[in-house]
Amino acid sequence: MRISVTVAGIPALVDVLHYHNQEPFNGSARHCDSDQDFYGYSELDYVLLDRKGYRARWLEKKVKDLGLEDQLYDTIMETIGEQYA
Repeated sequence: MRISVTVAGIPALVDVLHYHNQEPFNGSARHCDSDQDFYGYSELDYVLLDRKGYRARWLEKKVKDLGLEDQLYDTIMETIGEQYA
């Protein structure tokens, strides 16, 4: 899945390689395999691409240098949530 995003004013694409959302368990914690299964969790693996679809390592570095990882993660998760709602 590819998602259009803007990173520090630069238009880009995100190629989502893996996404999994484990909803919280509705029963007893004793019946769960782990605490993560009981409380729920999300997994996300992605690659940042330029507008032409090529991997943009320079943009990944910019995201890291500017501390925008959490903001980008939230944007991706919000977009995925809208698509699967």
